[in-house]
Amino acid sequence: MIEFLARSVAGAVTLAIGLSTGGAPAVDEARGEQRSAAAVFDVPSVRLAPLKGHEGESARTSSAASRANELAVQASETTDPQLRASLLLHAANIVLAHELEPACTAKLLGFSSSQLPVTEAQVQDALDRVDAVLIRADSALDDVRANSPPPEEWLEATSQRLTTLGAFAHGLRALLLQDDAAGLEASQRAGSRLAALLEHSRPDVAAAANLWQSSLRARDSDPSRALATLGLALSEPERTAMPYVFFGKLLRCQILASHGGQVTALALLTQLEEMADLWFDDAEDRAGAVRAITFVEINVLRAWHDGMPAAPDSPERAWCVERAEKLIAERFAEEAPTLLRLSDAIPIITSPKDTGPVQIEKGTVED
Repeated sequence: MIEFLARSVAGAVTLAIGLSTGGAPAVDEARGEQRSAAAVFDVPSVRLAPLKGHEGESARTSSAASRANELAVQASETTDPQLRASLLLHAANIVLAHELEPACTAKLLGFSSSQLPVTEAQVQDALDRVDAVLIRADSALDDVRANSPPPEEWLEATSQRLTTLGAFAHGLRALLLQDDAAGLEASQRAGSRLAALLEHSRPDVAAAANLWQSSLRARDSDPSRALATLGLALSEPERTAMPYVFFGKLLRCQILASHGGQVTALALLTQLEEMADLWFDDAEDRAGAVRAITFVEINVLRAWHDGMPAAPDSPERAWCVERAEKLIAERFAEEAPTLLRLSDAIPIITSPKDTGPVQIEKGTVED
């Protein structure tokens, strides 16, 4: 049924293109001026949905950085190596989950450089701080082993949390900062480290690992590995793995479009808009999800349009322009429209007070 629906919508898209006429740039009737086709695809004043308790993106990132710094200072002051390790791991987790989330969501949605909520320098600084904190946490665990060996369960669980955070940090660094040719090799190494988390006992951790690994594998010339792990775009998502699974569905459509499957991708995105009503209970989340889907669809249309020969009578190019204009008018007419966001780039798997005997629970990586 899912494949039939996708094919039906794809057929409708193809028919719409065939019926489209003319390839002239769109005309702004209010001003009587022709606009360039490129400008048609620009979504005005788009931003990520606001987070409760934070006034803007800068407040969220600065709050996360401040909290992580507080934990790192506490770790320096304590003489208990177990507490030190737990404080440092929680500090790294907060930076990865909260401080880097705006950059991660923007990357997934395909924000342009002018739309990015944070700078590359801020991302670099955050990841450098994570690396430094994880090194200190590893050293604290060495002190624990040498001086006061804790219960084996605590040591194993804490060591696995360190490994998990290290894999996520490596993956996000490759994704956010290494887009050049050298970044392809880094992406492959980072993707291999994230593979160990795909069988995690917590669905949200496994889904986050899958999302970031697939994002890295999307850089390959052959998209088959990324598509194989992402699953079908229209399949029912596991609610405990949301919103990572939802963004994975958007990523799947983007990968298909970038490898010649634009019609299929547009068809799937159209179906996803309808599915969002079933997948999100909160009204604001539903609206933000639909706008996020539409934003990706507009980017697919832009890339498809720009990749075609610039023939003045191209019905395909004209259809892309017309479709983008229609979507922007319908979904982005309100002032400063917002898009659904991840909220956490990775799940929180640590606690600043993890010092006693514990079992290897759902917040750790299983062997």
